[in-house]
Amino acid sequence: MKKTMTILMGMITVLTLTLGVQTFVEKQHNTEFTRFADGDHH
Repeated sequence: MKKTMTILMGMITVLTLTLGVQTFVEKQHNTEFTRFADGDHH
């Protein structure tokens, strides 16, 4: 039973980290794209 809990916790941690990284990367890309678009207009 303890082993299953450890595996579940590990999976949850990995999922949370993956989601966090994806959100961070998307935010970075969005700001870069906005900056690029703004530069294009001027």
